Amino acid sequence: MEKYRNRLIRNSIGYLLMIILTLLIWVIFVNPFSLPIPFSAGQQGLSPLVTGGVMGGVGSLIYNTVTSVRAVKNSKVLAAQYQKKKDERDIAIEISAYSSACRILMYLLIPAWVLSAAFSSVVFYTLLCVMITAAAIYFICHAYYVHKY
Repeated sequence: MEKYRNRLIRNSIGYLLMIILTLLIWVIFVNPFSLPIPFSAGQQGLSPLVTGGVMGGVGSLIYNTVTSVRAVKNSKVLAAQYQKKKDERDIAIEISAYSSACRILMYLLIPAWVLSAAFSSVVFYTLLCVMITAAAIYFICHAYYVHKY
């Protein structure tokens, strides 16, 4: 149980660092304070969309941080979360859901990649890099788990 508590503490610190990093990148690239920054998403009219995405992501990270800190401070909540994380049925459902979602997203990236060619070469090459990286990660993980099991 102590290892699980330490993992929650590390996760909380990671969540806080991600919140800071996300907000810092948002301030630099969306430029909500009208700073003299030459590369702003506001120049392309994307700042409301980016701001919404950032706030949603930060909200999710805050929720995860609060949940983790609450579990660390309350031993009953910690025990309940630990029991739920160790439930084999929930683990199988989570693994299957993530696997299916990643597979579907990989196939959806292909039409998005083709469609992006009509709008911006930067987006086109970025999506190409994302697809290649995702495929490489998939094959590395696949090879690892085939070897492990």
